[in-house]
Amino acid sequence: MGPVSGATALGVSAAEGDAATEAGRDRVRGSCLAVTDRADRCGVAREGLAAGDRRMVWRADSMAPELDLRAFRDGRP
Repeated sequence: MGPVSGATALGVSAAEGDAATEAGRDRVRGSCLAVTDRADRCGVAREGLAAGDRRMVWRADSMAPELDLRAFRDGRP
């Protein structure tokens, strides 16, 4: 199996019936998304995207649509 994108890793469901694994995944996912949703982080991400920073372009293209990342929404906030 090849590399997994960040969006895929955060969106993967645990095996059905494995409540402990699913709860752990949900905690990690929530923590990761909470960090990216901070106003200061959104501002930095938007500035980087406007400047053509390849890391922000990659996130906007590969992760933002699936995870609905606030920093990359067209209609902001």
